[in-house]
Parts: sequence; structure tokens; C-alpha cells
Amino acid sequence: MTFLRLLLICFVLGSYFSKSNAQKSFYIGPNVGFASNRTALETAAFARNGNFNWVKSKFYRDNSLPFGIQAGVGLFPKIFISLGILRNSVSHSDLFIDDVGFYKIQGNASILIPEKFDPKVKLNGYSFRSIHFDLALQYVLNPESRLQVYAFAGPGIAIMTQNKLTLSAKFTNTNPQTETFIFRTSTSPLKNYLVSIEGGFGLKHRIGRNMLVDVSGKYSRGMYTKILRRPQNENEVNNTPQKSEVFGEFDTSFRYRYDQYFRQLAAQISFLFEI
Repeated sequence: MTFLRLLLICFVLGSYFSKSNAQKSFYIGPNVGFASNRTALETAAFARNGNFNWVKSKFYRDNSLPFGIQAGVGLFPKIFISLGILRNSVSHSDLFIDDVGFYKIQGNASILIPEKFDPKVKLNGYSFRSIHFDLALQYVLNPESRLQVYAFAGPGIAIMTQNKLTLSAKFTNTNPQTETFIFRTSTSPLKNYLVSIEGGFGLKHRIGRNMLVDVSGKYSRGMYTKILRRPQNENEVNNTPQKSEVFGEFDTSFRYRYDQYFRQLAAQISFLFEI
């Protein structure tokens, strides 16, 4: 429904600009891209005395195929305003952060074999979905040419609609000595916002009177602050010889709030039709 409403708004704006000034032109069309996404998380590493420190992880990389619609208004021969509405999905299956929290060993195991438990909770996987609204001011270097070169910059807003993470704890067997893990995965619906800045360069090529092919490359960056999860659909895989209850509840900053840094380098193509 969100995409349909935004598409309707774009058509209304296009009709307004077309009627209000013949100098202005309005374009809209599909957009698809290839993006290299980098994600870092800032989480609280808890200590036994109740204190904690905020620790920022390194950046992890994943590729994605964002898609959506692109609209634009040509105000002057060299000035063009564009709005992109894109959906993006990122999955970091190779992500690993060693200490994002702790747990308390339950039952007799805390007395008999505490040395076999690693009290640190680890993050083994992180993925998220988002919708991006990218507004940019374009400056065309050669407006009279059929192949136009332009530079652009502007702000963006992203809404994270869902994320999924996998946490784990380690148990070490002594005979033979092997490491085993219990994994807990959960998803969470979200409405967290990111304000980003972006910029890049592009090429426009006119095909016929009413169509443009727009190819561009951009870099954007921003941060989701104070993400608050509401875990749902929790799944567990226990590869240890201990019962799941022995590991108690994982106490991590993902139960409270954390920050997420986002970087993206993307190439995209749009097929724009003049209204």
C-alpha cells in the first residue's frame, strides 16, 4: 500500500508541474540497482558487576539488489530534482561479534562444571529490510546533448521495517575436547529511521521524445539510533549435550537498545517516462 500511495502522489505532482509551467517536465519509472552494503553495530558489552561499555564492531559487507520507483522534475535546463523510493534487503551471514552480552548458568551445572561454559553471548548473523526515500538535486553539465552527464547530492531517509539476528553460547566438552553451541534466532518488526547523506554521478540518455535511460552511481551513509527490538518467531538449535534451560536467558543489548551504522555504494538504472 505504501508504494501505491507514493506512486499516486508522484502522478499528482507530475500533473501539477505539467499544467503549471510548460518549461517543467516530470518523469517517473522503475529503478533497479546493485549495492554493496556495509554494516557495523554498536552494542553494550556487559560485565558481571553490572557495568557495561558501548563497543562498536567492524564493518561487515553484503551485496543486495534494491528496487523501486524513481521520479524527477526538470525545473531548468541544468537543474533536476529526483526522488527515489527503493526497497533493500541485507543479510550478513558471516557476521561474528564475540561479546554482546552474557547469561547465567542454571541448576547444578553452575556448581559442578562451570568451567565448560563460555559466559559470553556471541552474535553470529544479522539481516534487515528497509525502505529508502532518496531526494537529490541534480546538476546537468551538458543539457543540450542526448547523452547528459550530471552530478547529484542530497538527503535520504530509510525506514528499517524488520531485522533478524542469531545469538549463540558455547559449551566445551572435555572427552574428547570439542566446542558445541546453542543458537537462538529471532525476527522483529521495526520502525526505526535513518537520516543519510548521499552523492554521486550519472548519465542520462534520451530515447525518443518521452523516455530517458538514467544510469548512476552513488555513495550514502547514515546511522540507525537506539533500535528497540520486539522479538518474534524465536527458534532454537541446541548442539550441546546440555538442556536448553541450563543456558538461561541471553542478556544482551539487543533486548534493550543499540545503534547500527550503514554505508552503501550502489550502481542503479532507471527507465523514466515523461508524463
